[in-house]
Amino acid sequence: MACALLVLHVSGVYAQQWHTTIDVRVPAAMQLQSSARRLLLVNNVCPQPDDFGHRLRRGDSEGSVTVDVSDAARYALFGMAAAMQDAEWLDDVEMLERTQNTSGHPFVKQQLRKAEVDSLYRFYDSDVIIALNQLLFSDVCESFLTVDNSYYASLTVICHSSWSVHYAGQSKIYTYSQTDTLFWENERNTLSGALMALPERKQAILDVSEYVGKQVALLFVPHWQTVDRYMYDNGNEHLVRGMELFSHMHNDEAVDRFELAASTEGKSRKARLTRAYAEANIAVVREIQGDLDEAIRRAQRACLEFSQINSAAARQQYVNLSFYVEELKRIKSYQAKL
Repeated sequence: MACALLVLHVSGVYAQQWHTTIDVRVPAAMQLQSSARRLLLVNNVCPQPDDFGHRLRRGDSEGSVTVDVSDAARYALFGMAAAMQDAEWLDDVEMLERTQNTSGHPFVKQQLRKAEVDSLYRFYDSDVIIALNQLLFSDVCESFLTVDNSYYASLTVICHSSWSVHYAGQSKIYTYSQTDTLFWENERNTLSGALMALPERKQAILDVSEYVGKQVALLFVPHWQTVDRYMYDNGNEHLVRGMELFSHMHNDEAVDRFELAASTEGKSRKARLTRAYAEANIAVVREIQGDLDEAIRRAQRACLEFSQINSAAARQQYVNLSFYVEELKRIKSYQAKL
């Protein structure tokens, strides 16, 4: 945890804002069924021809190059497998790297046949299969002389991927497709320098493939997301000491100090701010400790204190804490679904 440089001025009372981050688990948009514990990732891609989709622009002229993208599907599955394992949600993740697609038609999506799927279930002892059925690329490397007599170069890679999900014992197939674009650019004094600063085209395509696999994986399994949290002290001895304890991960002792600050008596602005900051700090600690109900209750109490201070800055803090309350409620709802 680090102390931010921001100094707040709320109703004539200065306060210091502290910043920390925590990881929260959020559910997937297309979460795998709860019965799915052993996943097999299958390469079912027919690679596009080397001379398709790879363009080159130099000023007003345009041409094409050849690029071997036959390894791209493997990289996409590697990326997905890594993200699935990092999520720590499934019991096992295996991968079938060699393509099962022998159609010779890269521009026609071809799903695994039922007999193939059943055979893969048995051989790999899996209960869910995610197949990558199509992976197509369109990329262009462009360069030109700018009005400032420097050279601009860019590389754009567009990737279209199509996937299917198969559950053991179920006939229904779930499909998903998406298109991703990654972009590199730079400017140099020479054309060769501008082009050399770009990634090599084939490696860029492989990097995009791995990125796509990781991103698609997050659609299927709950994953960890890092979020920002803010805590405060306004010079009150208990808040200051509480933040010192918190920074050394003595969370319970920090809460004891914040509780003392929260019991500050009086209706002055400083007293209300001290209580508001103390309640907000306790909310963050309780969230870290997994007590979301108490975190919500404390954040709401902080909102109440801020609502009774008549200043624009206090009203903004009230809005910030209100958003935090809603975020805590969403996280609680997420956890109930997991």
